[in-house]
Amino acid sequence: MQIFSGAEECVTLKAPGRHSLLRQVLLHPASDMHNNPVQELVFVPCRDGMEPLSGKLFYVESPIDRVTMVILSQSPDYVSAKVKLDDGGNVTVFPCGYPVTVETCPSDEAEQVTRQAFAKICPLPLFSLLNNWGDQRKGENLSEDFVRREIDAAQDMGIDVVQIDDGWQRGSTKDSRIYAPDGEYTFYHRFDGDFWEIDGNKFPDGLKPLVDYAAEKGVKMGLWFAPDSREHFGNAERDLEVLRKAYVAGFRYFKLDMVRVSDREDRDGFVRLLDAIHGLGEDVYLQMDVTGQPPRLGYADGCGFGKLFVENRYAAKKNDYFPYLTFRNLWLLSRYMPAQRLQMEFPNPYLFKDNYDSADPLAATHYSPDWIFASLLVSSPLIWMEAQNYAQANREILKPLVETWKAHRDALAKADVMPVGGCPDGTVISGFHAKGDGYGYFVLLRDVSREDAFTLKLPAQNGKIETLLASPGVTVENKDGCAEIRFPQQRQYAFCRYSV
Repeated sequence: MQIFSGAEECVTLKAPGRHSLLRQVLLHPASDMHNNPVQELVFVPCRDGMEPLSGKLFYVESPIDRVTMVILSQSPDYVSAKVKLDDGGNVTVFPCGYPVTVETCPSDEAEQVTRQAFAKICPLPLFSLLNNWGDQRKGENLSEDFVRREIDAAQDMGIDVVQIDDGWQRGSTKDSRIYAPDGEYTFYHRFDGDFWEIDGNKFPDGLKPLVDYAAEKGVKMGLWFAPDSREHFGNAERDLEVLRKAYVAGFRYFKLDMVRVSDREDRDGFVRLLDAIHGLGEDVYLQMDVTGQPPRLGYADGCGFGKLFVENRYAAKKNDYFPYLTFRNLWLLSRYMPAQRLQMEFPNPYLFKDNYDSADPLAATHYSPDWIFASLLVSSPLIWMEAQNYAQANREILKPLVETWKAHRDALAKADVMPVGGCPDGTVISGFHAKGDGYGYFVLLRDVSREDAFTLKLPAQNGKIETLLASPGVTVENKDGCAEIRFPQQRQYAFCRYSV
């Protein structure tokens, strides 16, 4: 492995073989605007060469030698590395100011090498987090009693963290005066004066009593916050003081939103703030939001500072939540990034049945709570709802899988997760295979597919398979070193562990 600091203007390397191809993998953030987080393009050089390609991730592949050079740039959204391949077998890398990792490996290990490179940047435990924003009431219901009920619901469902989203503070993000003078939604917000004081009408005793109440219930607390991006995060000390007070009160999980990182000075200022927040204590965990349009740290750079909050999808109002789409986005990203670093949403579609066409076979209301959770369990599940309104009957269906996931998540967190099956589109069997040291897991889900069986090759011929949890009637057998999973009905799943 070679790591270039980014200070180099360019680096010239030898391609793995004379007839190498250049595969450009684009990781698209700003997920609120699209459902295509990954795009792949393959280029063959010609005698006159080719223009450099921009991006964060490249593969120079030699089909004859079956060797691949992996090139990973750790740069924010506003700038990308550039890579050029000529027909003489030379690879030129332009780091553009940020670190670039290069590693050559057998071609069938290239994507694993990529995931491992990301994993080394920021190893984090798996945890589940409840955030009230998913029902689209936008903080209107926030109060001390409301949050207490959310904590009660989290305890009942086995969720680790309750995070209070936008609306806890005195200032309002709906106030047009916080935006740029021209009215553009530029994300250069003016969080001035007492904006970040606690709203005394909603929380007359402050937030500390809620932290204490959560601790009694075995639940941890998190908070939404939007740093001020103006003047290269020139108000970082003030912003840090807001989070320091929250940390002293007992908050440990902070979602950072509405950020703009449009040049090197912005990035340096934001990173200084992030380092200072982490400096509050070793038990601080950050969520880096990559959903918005303006440039942020993005997938490649943001992964180094915390979990990535991947997308906003809602069963309420916008009605853009369909289980297969969230499953698909996780499946696509997990080919290149550690799935465990991604937070993927688990909303409450049953509260908004009228928003769905009951004749649509892919409507979220047709899927059971455990199927939806199973599709996300290799990530850090984001319970995206006001959980107090989640029906008790649905909780009872969900709780065994949450409990099982918690019993195995430490091992899952250390495993290399890769997508298997067909790309989720609502009509196939798909899932994930997590390989650990001497053990492994797989979760397979049948959607509205005609196929009723799936075969997964295991690392060992005589490995022992244990079905941890599965839909009724699902069978899992080890046949000649392969797991054979049969689903008698549509919309079923199996979550299994095996030993090598």
